[in-house]
Amino acid sequence: MSCSRRSNVLVVALALVLAVFALTTNGCLRRETRDQDRMVDEFEGEPDISLYVNETGETRHMKIEEYIAGVVAGEMLPDWPVNAYAAQAILARTFTLAKMSEGGMRDKYGTDMSTDKEETQAYDPESVTDAIRDAVASTRGMILSYKGQYVRGWFHAASGGQTTLAKDGLAYEDDEPPYTKSVEVPAELRHIPREELNWEATYLLSEITSLLNAAGHSVGQVQRVFVVEKDQTGRATLIRVEHTGGHIDLPGAVFRNAVGPDRMRSTLLTRFDSSATEVQMAGRGFGHGVGMSQWGAYGMSREGYSPEEIVKYFFKDVETQKLWD
Repeated sequence: MSCSRRSNVLVVALALVLAVFALTTNGCLRRETRDQDRMVDEFEGEPDISLYVNETGETRHMKIEEYIAGVVAGEMLPDWPVNAYAAQAILARTFTLAKMSEGGMRDKYGTDMSTDKEETQAYDPESVTDAIRDAVASTRGMILSYKGQYVRGWFHAASGGQTTLAKDGLAYEDDEPPYTKSVEVPAELRHIPREELNWEATYLLSEITSLLNAAGHSVGQVQRVFVVEKDQTGRATLIRVEHTGGHIDLPGAVFRNAVGPDRMRSTLLTRFDSSATEVQMAGRGFGHGVGMSQWGAYGMSREGYSPEEIVKYFFKDVETQKLWD
């Protein structure tokens, strides 16, 4: 959500003056910034947070650490190592504060965050365990930053053995953040169950036609689908869809989201065959492959890595900061 440029100089000047400081509802003075700045805020203590509960339409108010525990429970599996939960807590806290600094969900719900994982993060307070509470408490107030800015704390379930850059895994259109990197994740491969690592899916071409149109990609009857480009990790970054009206080229991440990211679990494809009636595909990993692999965090935790070592492994030139005691 980058700010648009305005040709009227007076409007720009006034907007900059008004955006220098803004007082949030919890009384903390927060510096409003452009999306690309995302400067780390200063807090006198643990902030409050307002949360729109999409399932009921109510608004809840709580301390942020209580919210983070619910996010970790929603984003990770039960009975995982405490340090994996703690690494997730650092990224969840970073994401939350960065989102709040950009206005959160106030334009839509009048709140900082929502419980819709597509809008913000997964949230499952009913699944919070003692281990999750301990993990959140052990990282209390801790976030991940790059040169005084919040990082985009991207994470995914499984990398398939190597993470990728945002422009490839997410079809990220802005400049590649300076702190993202592609790393091998051997700890993931040593610990992830085979059924979580490998996947297969089959689509009828008629299904792909309906799914692409439903996602806003206007196509005729799909006749063939094939991979045009891959990144250095082997992920499909450009997929061509030939149809009765011509063809369209879609970033791999865009195509995956259109046909169902829980079914086409990644763009790290090991097989992609298009016949006259269907597409058969197979791959490794689950998710976009950018930032922290959750199964990688699981494996690294089992092998003795600290939460800080885990999150720093997946990002470049970052540091952890403690914003409140």
